[in-house]
Amino acid sequence: MMDTFYSVSHGWKIIGKIGEGSFGVVYEAEREVTGYTEKAAIKYISVPKNESELNAIYAELGTKDRTEVNSYLNGVQKTIVAEYYQMKEFQGNTNIVSCNDIEVVEKKDMPGYDVYIWMELLESLSNRIIDGKTGREETIKIGIDICNALVLLAKKGIVHRDIKPQNIFVNNDGDYKLGDFGTARSIKGTSSIMSMKGTFSYMSPEVMLRRPVNFKADIYSLGMVMYRLMNKNKAPFMLSGQTTNSILIEESDNRRFAGERLPAPAEADEELAKIILKACEYETEKRWQNAELMRDALLNLIGTNSTRRYVTEVFYYDQNGNTVNSEKHAVKKLTRTVDTVAGKVINEDWEVLRTPSYVTVVTYYGKNDNIVHNEKYATSACIAFVTLLYTIAKTFQVWWYEKDIENDDEIYIIDQSIPANSLVLAGTTIKLQLSTKK
Repeated sequence: MMDTFYSVSHGWKIIGKIGEGSFGVVYEAEREVTGYTEKAAIKYISVPKNESELNAIYAELGTKDRTEVNSYLNGVQKTIVAEYYQMKEFQGNTNIVSCNDIEVVEKKDMPGYDVYIWMELLESLSNRIIDGKTGREETIKIGIDICNALVLLAKKGIVHRDIKPQNIFVNNDGDYKLGDFGTARSIKGTSSIMSMKGTFSYMSPEVMLRRPVNFKADIYSLGMVMYRLMNKNKAPFMLSGQTTNSILIEESDNRRFAGERLPAPAEADEELAKIILKACEYETEKRWQNAELMRDALLNLIGTNSTRRYVTEVFYYDQNGNTVNSEKHAVKKLTRTVDTVAGKVINEDWEVLRTPSYVTVVTYYGKNDNIVHNEKYATSACIAFVTLLYTIAKTFQVWWYEKDIENDDEIYIIDQSIPANSLVLAGTTIKLQLSTKK
């Protein structure tokens, strides 16, 4: 495997293994780029892992027919690639792990694929727990940051389904990030019944019992992570000083799934315990109704002097002003950012990115300020631009600026909004009937 790894990894040198799960192995890697050392985490997924797993696939399919087996394995690798692009949509977000590249290589010695995913190099929450680096303030920070991630997932209609310490990471700035979308699924509405995926110790009752699932399943799992952090890393119902073993963990899970009310975490104060226990309510309607509410409750614990900024809404528009679901098909991105203190919004900003501008009118002037018909004979020019602002009012921002051709100076002289009915739309071109210098 390592030989293959080196041959496709574009100069990456493997430093060591970070972790290994049922679905893949993650390595720390680095490479030199024009004198700089670049670090990354590379997730390696082998489909199938070995001959034994391939034989299990033969048994499941009931055949060794190469076409049918290849079709099955191709479907598996497409699912992995889909997971990558699902995470890729959130690239650059503070609280979701960034994936930077992917490579799929067909195996030479057996049917199947090797998949390599390049991600940012982070520390897992599991390591911090082992090193004893978590406490009340850190637990609150984890809750706030992962709630931010859940807000974004909810906007995309995604349920993660496997929130646990091994899938929560932290960067050098102390920002916590949600990763590993291998069990994530899209849902519509609140009545989807999903397959039982996730980790029992953090799994919500409705997932375990195969009941209708929505975003509150992730709120429950986050609550369980926080519960254990404030309960000496012990599962609910386990006594202080009691040695953890598989029997006690199974008993704890069974009592949770049966609906028994959880005791307060041993090391949580009353206010934090209330927030955690509300997230871990057996009945979904008694939980936090969305991640924003849970986040705001946690922010209230920090104090009134802490200001935080969040991206709360993102909209994408095509060239005709219609909303689209992906930035890939958009010509404009509209982002709402809010500043909060103790969970209260104190300021909001709307930012327009990638907005196309159209040159609509160019008027040239000679030395005597008379209009000329060619830039060749002009000493200055007035240029009108129209920038699309797809708001509810459907207005367009228009500005003129004067350009001194001889000195290459630009002076803005008009900046105003005009109603959309003042414009004539012709395909993707906007024409504004202006002809005089302003």
